[in-house]
Amino acid sequence: MKQTNAWLDVVRSTAIWFVLLSHSRIFLVRAYPSAEFMRFGGFIGVELFFVLSGLLIGGILHSLSTNFTCDRVRTFFIRRWLRTLPNYYLFLLIATALSLTDVRPDDLSTAWKYLFFVQSLTDAHPGFFGEAWSLSVEEVFYLSFPLAATVFMILFRMTAKRSMIVLGILTILVCTAYRFRTALTPTIAWDSDVRKVVMLRLDAIMIGVLSAFLLASGNRIIRSRVVAATLSLLFLFSIVYSANTPTADLNSSLFAKTILFNVSSLGCLGFILLGYSLEIGKVSMQIPRFFAKISYSAYLCNLSLVVVLDRFIDLAPIIKWTLFFPTVIGVSYVAHRFWESKFMAYRDRRFRDTPFSSGPVHRSRSAPTRADDLRSAE
Repeated sequence: MKQTNAWLDVVRSTAIWFVLLSHSRIFLVRAYPSAEFMRFGGFIGVELFFVLSGLLIGGILHSLSTNFTCDRVRTFFIRRWLRTLPNYYLFLLIATALSLTDVRPDDLSTAWKYLFFVQSLTDAHPGFFGEAWSLSVEEVFYLSFPLAATVFMILFRMTAKRSMIVLGILTILVCTAYRFRTALTPTIAWDSDVRKVVMLRLDAIMIGVLSAFLLASGNRIIRSRVVAATLSLLFLFSIVYSANTPTADLNSSLFAKTILFNVSSLGCLGFILLGYSLEIGKVSMQIPRFFAKISYSAYLCNLSLVVVLDRFIDLAPIIKWTLFFPTVIGVSYVAHRFWESKFMAYRDRRFRDTPFSSGPVHRSRSAPTRADDLRSAE
């Protein structure tokens, strides 16, 4: 009998708390400059989201590769869009309203690009709705990867599975090479010009996808405790390095603008694998599961709430910092309960009998050996 893979909810809730910790430092740094170290959370939290999303989607893609048809690809796209687009467009509309009313003022001249996730395809992300950069990376990946795999199948007469694996390896190599080429320009900034550019970051998701293929094939190496522990050391290194390296040093470091992203992605994979086969009780999972459910809404609303609280609440920095977290949780819960979950419920009803229709990620009492075990609410 299968049980919910509780660890993946722990990973997702950890990722969103890292992001919130990073963004909340805005309330503190003016009075407590040392709080700047919390910026590591934004970097590591998003990397965790990338690799986890790749792992979950990889399980679906592995299932898709066993019977690659136009109908199944269409179903994949519709399910993905019902999961991501309604919430995204809701908060894009809210961010636009806040900008128009000067609550969160910014230049809206490029706002139309956000409708198609192309605002940071090859260049730095605009200032408006800055949190959308990671969603652009994910949506471009979800759209382009199955289509590119189809082209590979036709041109090179490969099976769907082989074309996805080859394309995955090429994506990692090309993105890494592209980062090296970009980093050779001295004025390139680590955050805006590398970290948040779509075409430089697709490999983070791809590491998760290829790992899902290995898990689904029963590969013993990726399920090894030694491998998970070793990669987790990279996770700790990435946290310590990003927390303690000044922005100026990140901007001038070739390592930071290139290989650090590979290291952090592998580290995040290690953190995910470390607890992948753990048995976690239902009672102890109630809180992580709650935060995992609201994590998407929390990611989309938290920066707007930072601006609102910082601008309109005249209280001590530490009090505003403390108020920030329950405010985000409350808004996120409302958005999830009354908007996001409605579309997810419709999706699950509409595609109840499709190969991709399942609830939360599942696994048996041992580590997963089939693509089905990597299905998720993704």
